[in-house]
Amino acid sequence: MDILVNKPVEFHEQSTLDSFLGSRSKIASDNHNVSQIKLDVEKVGPTPEVAEGMPTRRKHAPSSDGMAPRQADKARGSKAHNDTEEEVKSEVNKIRCYMDLLDEYSLHHFVIWKGRVIRDTPEFTSLARTHQASWSSIDRCVSILEEIMKVNSVPLAVIDGKKLGELAQLDLERVDEADLCSVIANLEQVKPLLRHTRIVPNGPSAAQLAAIAIQARARGFLQRSKFLVLQNRWNAAVTLQRLARGRRARHLLGARLVERRRKAESRWQELQDGLRGNWENVRKQERVLVLLLAATDEKERGLHVSCMHWLVDPKVHLVCVSASKPDDDVLEYHRKIMEMNGVHDARRRITVVVPENVNLFYSRLSLASLLLYSPGCLKRIVHIVKGKPAMILSGEAGWQEKKLAVALGTPVLSADPATARFCQTQSGMKRVFAAADVNAPIGAHDVYDEEDLMVALTKLIACNIEVRRWHIKLDTCQGNRGLAVLDTSSLPCMASLKREKAQLERANGGPAGVWHHPDVQLLARARLLKTLRRCLHRVLFICNSESYPTWALFLRHLARVGGVIEAEPLEPRSHPTCSVFVSPVGEIICLAETDRLLDSSFHNVGCVYPQRCVSSHALRGASVAVSRELCARGVMGYASIHFVVFWDKSVEAPRLWATGLELGLSVSAFSFCFFRSLTKGPGRSRDFGCYEEPTNGSDTEQEE
Repeated sequence: MDILVNKPVEFHEQSTLDSFLGSRSKIASDNHNVSQIKLDVEKVGPTPEVAEGMPTRRKHAPSSDGMAPRQADKARGSKAHNDTEEEVKSEVNKIRCYMDLLDEYSLHHFVIWKGRVIRDTPEFTSLARTHQASWSSIDRCVSILEEIMKVNSVPLAVIDGKKLGELAQLDLERVDEADLCSVIANLEQVKPLLRHTRIVPNGPSAAQLAAIAIQARARGFLQRSKFLVLQNRWNAAVTLQRLARGRRARHLLGARLVERRRKAESRWQELQDGLRGNWENVRKQERVLVLLLAATDEKERGLHVSCMHWLVDPKVHLVCVSASKPDDDVLEYHRKIMEMNGVHDARRRITVVVPENVNLFYSRLSLASLLLYSPGCLKRIVHIVKGKPAMILSGEAGWQEKKLAVALGTPVLSADPATARFCQTQSGMKRVFAAADVNAPIGAHDVYDEEDLMVALTKLIACNIEVRRWHIKLDTCQGNRGLAVLDTSSLPCMASLKREKAQLERANGGPAGVWHHPDVQLLARARLLKTLRRCLHRVLFICNSESYPTWALFLRHLARVGGVIEAEPLEPRSHPTCSVFVSPVGEIICLAETDRLLDSSFHNVGCVYPQRCVSSHALRGASVAVSRELCARGVMGYASIHFVVFWDKSVEAPRLWATGLELGLSVSAFSFCFFRSLTKGPGRSRDFGCYEEPTNGSDTEQEE
């Protein structure tokens, strides 16, 4: 392998050094030192002919290189021939020219192998000859380089002797490691190994470091400014995207909810229309009745077992959903009663289920809501009603029952929740009674604030001064829970107004229309209005003081939900109630006529059957008229219509007023149907309107 001495050689491993020195030298195996390197002069510099013409420098060669000339001089001295001396001189000149050329054209690259300098190479020898004057400094630098290579475990480093000589000529007291590392010819290969140097090799100068620091600060400032701008833009973009996505999500959620409600409404209408269209076939087939009992009173909860009277029909399977499981003794008692009436398979045809999550939710939740929140119970009911005609019977139809019907795929034997809610408000009842042409108490409806209440009371009292008590009812309260009673005898001006009316009647020869003259009415209303504004809150009696302890609270609820004003008859005799069943196809069946027992707060404390205070024909006629109006509004199922009977002195006969309307199977009607089944036996069940064909009797009306 031919190698030019003026080309730097990079060594990495022991094998590279052996291959480089194998053709020109011999390497000792014990210390890895090169003993001798012979260079081909013909490939190094100019030819001998050119060298003879070049100027030569006279330098003292080392003693080791002068051995051959002295031996040649001794040989020439022993010979006597002149031509031999000339040949020897010529060879000596050639050798001296070679040494001069070697010193002048050599790169002076030497090798540090595993922390030790190989000093036997011609390049190192040439370096020593060339820099004899500053050799002490060079030798010190070489020692430091050896130490650096040894500390950093560098196997092979090629040192540039020329750069080392220039560094030594500076005669510095202290030499930096970075300067010393700069003389390494194969620095790129050695640089990764120099881990323990204090200064990075080939590092920048002080000016460059200053420029780098200035640029770093400037660029850092610019980047931080850009970062703040980008961060603000990023935050603004995130905020805008969050708002946009939130708005889009809300819009999509609203659209999905609207679509889901539309589908639920469509499914609800489909179920209800299917019940109306297939009613004749449904009540003749084996069917399942799902009964939801919303009773909250402990006494009323025991009545849910009375639903067994529906088992008189052998085609009925009853599913009773209750908030609490009835006692086994009570269930067994009612089964024995049904067995006495001929129902021997009551245990098989009745299923009592209790929602499993009833104790996890608020106790005032409706039973339909508890059932919706109890998936285990819901799946059980779905399994029971699967493949059979089924209906849901409940006390009141709300949105919970509507959602439950859609979940079970079962229609509800009731009106649409919106219609039912309207018909059960006090103002809605007034409209239903007026549309049915049924007598109702004198009064006013759709009262929404205190001023309307004062004006309406003033007009009613002035026109009907003989009425002693007036009822103020909240629109949404059932069972007289939102009732306030005004006794006009407690008003200071009433006695004087009655005396004036009597004087006008005597002056005009009898009770003509003098008192209702507009001028008289204006004067009476002005006095009444002044009195009512001053002392109404003191003379008014609120029946349910637990819910409405003060008149101010009652007025706030009145302003929120509205209310009505009704006159109480002078001589009320009884409060009859007629329970009816309106079939999906328009058939009307009167189930029961009972007489309610009311306490001083107008709360129902019991019922008496049969009622004897009014003609049954008149009571049923008024009930059928109201039922027809309900049927025209889309109501079906059970309903209870409340009346009041009083003695009318003008005609000297009892008179009937409709005072309330309750949709759904009430507790009183529920109990009546059960005891009626016990007294009449299993063969006569036509009073249970949803099972038998109505007959042409006095208790049944067929709608035209």
